[in-house]
Amino acid sequence: MHKGVNWLGIMLFFLCACNRGNKEGEEDYAFERIIELSGREVFESELSQRVEIAGDFLLFEQSAKVSGSALYHVYRAKDLGFIGTVGERGQVPYGFIGAQYSGQYYVKDEQTMFWVNDAPRHRISAINVNESLQSEFAVIDSVIDHNPQYGFMNSLFVLENGGLAGYQPSFSKTRNKHPLYIFPGNKSDGLGHAGEYPVVRNIENIPNASGLEHVFKRLSMAIKPDESRLVVAFTFYDRLDIYDKSGELIKSVRHPDYYEEYNSFNVIDMSLKSKVKNINYYYQSVGVSDDFIFALCYNKRRYELYNEASSKVQIRVFDWSGDTVCLLNCPNDLVSICVDEKNRKLYGYNRSTESFMQYNIDMLFE
Repeated sequence: MHKGVNWLGIMLFFLCACNRGNKEGEEDYAFERIIELSGREVFESELSQRVEIAGDFLLFEQSAKVSGSALYHVYRAKDLGFIGTVGERGQVPYGFIGAQYSGQYYVKDEQTMFWVNDAPRHRISAINVNESLQSEFAVIDSVIDHNPQYGFMNSLFVLENGGLAGYQPSFSKTRNKHPLYIFPGNKSDGLGHAGEYPVVRNIENIPNASGLEHVFKRLSMAIKPDESRLVVAFTFYDRLDIYDKSGELIKSVRHPDYYEEYNSFNVIDMSLKSKVKNINYYYQSVGVSDDFIFALCYNKRRYELYNEASSKVQIRVFDWSGDTVCLLNCPNDLVSICVDEKNRKLYGYNRSTESFMQYNIDMLFE
């Protein structure tokens, strides 16, 4: 053996390098194509912070604070012209108490239906946009009731044969144990689940911290327009999971440099009102098209979210196999996005200016 050569160190270096190269998603994570977005302000009169697409229509959910108010304002997607209102809020006949539209719609007899989850009433309804625009009330094409015990209080999607797939936002120890829950449509089958949340390590060693692991269980969900796949994007982890409609994992996309599990000693401080510190914000909103997943990503610490100097965001674009397509650099501080594939536009709400933005994304469909 030659003197002065640290063979053990060299062997360890190569072992570490090989192990790093095998990290899940690392081999194809790099974005070879980077696009700089430039948008314009639209919908100056709308006060909502979300715009959603349903076929040829753009929808703005209205405030839930006023009973009897409209459920949605409706615009034409092709020219942004205002058409009218759909539905009614409150404890009235045909009214909605809650309204959660997660981007799932279908077309029947040349009319557009979009699924709205009314969580307080434990039902999801398909509203006929075309007929509802001509009616005082929401015209319902189909209704599916869901068991209150399932806790479908947020994103919820309809599968074939009356099945459901959704997210259980909850601080209860008996719920939200998994990122995705699936009800197959046959009541005898019960509620199934898919995926696992990352472990918040050492939480059992911090006094009175039991239950705080649920703080980290936030995510965004969307369904592919043909309803064959679902995407789950984690708020506090650089991780995006793609499942088929039965709950089988297709791919878990994790950034090799940013994805990590939390150690409670570094992120929990019981003296703070929020009880947490030093956590990173990653995926905030997801939009989809037939071919692509658009994932709004912050990759920022909590204290940076309201820092004007770091207000730019990224929109990571993947295909439905989890492979990278391109990275959209956005100069605006967006908090939500949706994608109009037909007209090749992307919309987002700019928190800094309290306005909606429209971006051309023709280059992705060329």
